[in-house]
Amino acid sequence: MNEKPHSSSTQLEMYWRCPESYRRRYVEGEKIPPGIAPIQGKAYHVGAETNFRQKIESWVDLPKKEIVEAAAAAFDTELAGGYILSEEEVGRGSSVIIGEAKDKLVQLAELHAE
Repeated sequence: MNEKPHSSSTQLEMYWRCPESYRRRYVEGEKIPPGIAPIQGKAYHVGAETNFRQKIESWVDLPKKEIVEAAAAAFDTELAGGYILSEEEVGRGSSVIIGEAKDKLVQLAELHAE
């Protein structure tokens, strides 16, 4: 079966920005792990999404604790998939950076829940 070629806006943007990056990612399959900030953002989104998905049926927000736990668990899962640190972050120590990032994520998830 011949599949129709597909290009996403992310792929096109990467190609326009740097054709070599595009080639390495989409032709060679090279994946570069994300930094801490995108992991935080994705985890925050999981907490909010967990709340909103159930709210469609219940019309009620989850308790703050459940939203925070969903976000924190997603953060841990994403970290396990690999990450990169900037030179500045490496200089401060990965455990410090990760701890601060998770603390900020928890604060954001709590703020979302409120």
